[in-house]
Amino acid sequence: MKSSKSAHFLGSLNLNREGGDITEKTITSTSQGLNLHARYWTPKSDQLKGLVIICHGFGEHLGWYDEIGMLLAANGFLAFGHDHLGHGKSEGKRVIVNSISIYVDDIMQHAATVKKQQQDGLPIYLYGHSMGGMIAISAIIRNEQFFRGMILEGALIIPDPHETTPMKLLAVHLLSPILPELQIGNIRVEQVTSDEDIQTKFQDDKLRWSGGFKLKMGLEFYKCLVDNRAKLNTITIPMLILHGQNDSLCNVVGSHTLHEESKSKDKTLKIYQEARHHLILENPDIREEVLTDILTWLLQHTQ
Repeated sequence: MKSSKSAHFLGSLNLNREGGDITEKTITSTSQGLNLHARYWTPKSDQLKGLVIICHGFGEHLGWYDEIGMLLAANGFLAFGHDHLGHGKSEGKRVIVNSISIYVDDIMQHAATVKKQQQDGLPIYLYGHSMGGMIAISAIIRNEQFFRGMILEGALIIPDPHETTPMKLLAVHLLSPILPELQIGNIRVEQVTSDEDIQTKFQDDKLRWSGGFKLKMGLEFYKCLVDNRAKLNTITIPMLILHGQNDSLCNVVGSHTLHEESKSKDKTLKIYQEARHHLILENPDIREEVLTDILTWLLQHTQ
């Protein structure tokens, strides 16, 4: 673990996930005119410490974030987010967009709306997992001053070298305009987490996309990753970067690269040696450690 601050708030953490409410509503993606399913984890106390917008990963939805959402709410943070277009309960073609910037626009629009509603200058933090980490980095590069800090968990930061060989990239560029929804590969639940109970629930989740990766989406991922990679050294925001050493979906090298290349003076990198991809869905021991690390960092940065 590399850290610029010590964890000295442990005694004040509420790890019981009590003291918050879950609400849902529909918001609109202004650029696309489609409905997005939004989720809010709201503290029962009127005294807010800050706001956290959660940016979920590919194929999943915000229903998988209730544990961290309630933990944050119990400790005075308003956590919120929405299912990306084409994901979960949101409208749109399943798991495909014409540009990742559409996701970024939706995140920024939602974050700005909630921040304005609070009207008291509360700090706002951006949390991104996997594809959501890629989206979060893109949002930070575009509008870093809007956020107080960024938390990345198993973030997608660099392309998979095995999937981005010159021949494969050429094939994607040639075929994606003709067969944009052609599916290749898929995500196995065993790659997501080592927790067998979560694996079963993940497999049975009807809202989760269980199909393959669409060619057009793959091309847009690659474009965004290349653009982000060229600008990692422009990031100066405080960051907490978390990654599982056994992550076979998003290369852990990306988190090391971001930590090394960013210009942030306040940045923490922690690698969980036995963990796979989705840290907040890992086995209970790892999950509790990750949630404690996230909450501790947030409390440190709101003092």
